[in-house]
Amino acid sequence: MLRGMGNIQKRLKLEMEGSVRDIEDGMKLAVAHVKGESMEIAPVEFGVMVNTAFTDTEIGANFVTGRIGYTAEYAPYVHEMPETNNFTKQGTGPKFLEKPASETGTITRLIASKARK
Repeated sequence: MLRGMGNIQKRLKLEMEGSVRDIEDGMKLAVAHVKGESMEIAPVEFGVMVNTAFTDTEIGANFVTGRIGYTAEYAPYVHEMPETNNFTKQGTGPKFLEKPASETGTITRLIASKARK
């Protein structure tokens, strides 16, 4: 065994842990962005559903994941409504989570902005 290998392994582990935390920070930026955009285009009648928006991030053994959603029980139904519905606020409508989440370039850029160089 090479001398100093234990130190190298410890430093590598610290670097990897730091990188994962950086990626989680980027994921937090990305989910906050998607949440904000979805709140702007979510149909609003009384504001109940839009005020139940949440985000969450999780670090696993081999992944960092982000979650965005609405806790209002009827949110999935509103999300899947047909485009033909007459929504009360101009520019709002169905697929209010799907549309901003499909901005993969923006999401990738936000996550990468926190990744170690």
